[in-house]
Amino acid sequence: MMRHDALDDAWIGPLDLFRIGLGPSSSHTVGPMVAAAHFAALLPTGVERISVHLYGSLALTGRGHATDTAVLLGLTGARPDELDPDDAAAIASEVRARRRLRLPAGGEVPFVPASDIVFHPRESLPRHTNGVLFSAMAREGPFTRTYYSIGGGFVVDEEGLPLGFHRRLSRRLRSRDRQSSG
Repeated sequence: MMRHDALDDAWIGPLDLFRIGLGPSSSHTVGPMVAAAHFAALLPTGVERISVHLYGSLALTGRGHATDTAVLLGLTGARPDELDPDDAAAIASEVRARRRLRLPAGGEVPFVPASDIVFHPRESLPRHTNGVLFSAMAREGPFTRTYYSIGGGFVVDEEGLPLGFHRRLSRRLRSRDRQSSG
């Protein structure tokens, strides 16, 4: 069971406020790219197909703000703070030309951005107007995750927790447990 004080560990430091990334809007490029990379890292084995659904504001301005390209890059495992901007165009062009997506854990899946990235401009997901739903068909069945790009490149998951929060919380609780038992 999660302790009430555990949420105190979800803080934002000064270095979190400055983001390196592509595009004119961190909400529409950095956040979706981070979400896509997170989803790609969680993919089970045997993925046969991936689709992306952009909702609300992400869908309304997505093409103009390069959200579709950011998502495509994130699905290859690229992260906004590590990707050389000069490489971004080449990676995106390769995926579009080959109609295949190289997954970070290895292997490839068919991926046609024009049809596998779906824009839903008149629909919003419940938590925020910048919602994105990732879906993969794997041998074991469907695998889906929903994320929200809440501004400044910050992303929360379906439960509203910031990406990486679970890992930080788990480390913090293990450390507290060791201290209290020792």
